[in-house]
Amino acid sequence: MKICKECNSEKALEDFPKQKQNSDGRLGICKECRNKRTRIASLKSYHKNREKRLEANRERKLLEPEKRKEYDKRYREKHKQEIIDQKTRYNCRTIYKCTIGEYQERMDTSNACEICGKENDLCYDHNHETLEFRGVLCKGCNRSIGQLGDTKESIERVLKYFNKL
Repeated sequence: MKICKECNSEKALEDFPKQKQNSDGRLGICKECRNKRTRIASLKSYHKNREKRLEANRERKLLEPEKRKEYDKRYREKHKQEIIDQKTRYNCRTIYKCTIGEYQERMDTSNACEICGKENDLCYDHNHETLEFRGVLCKGCNRSIGQLGDTKESIERVLKYFNKL
């Protein structure tokens, strides 16, 4: 048993990190206190050097824009599914106001666009005011509805226009 110099609690020797220089072969503070101290120091260092890192990144982007573009492209290709999942989680939390499970359940209601029938690049279509789920659409149809202002009236005007032709 050993007493931690930081939290003053008595703990088993295994709860202290190894250190050969000490007579008992263990550090004077427990692993828990050492981890806290390390986290605090890391955060301080991160915030202290944040501006330097940002400036270095800006300079690197300016000096080697082609290399950066190539790197970004390779990264997006390598981590495509991870990026999609991250965007989905973000959209569920902030835009759709639903859980991942609810999102997946709603997307599983159709395996094709409910307007044109395409089976790839499917989107979660929702009312932007009420956030209510409307259906599953392909990206093209979803964008088209958005371009028309997301209202029945605007779509009816388009139909009226086509009927003139």
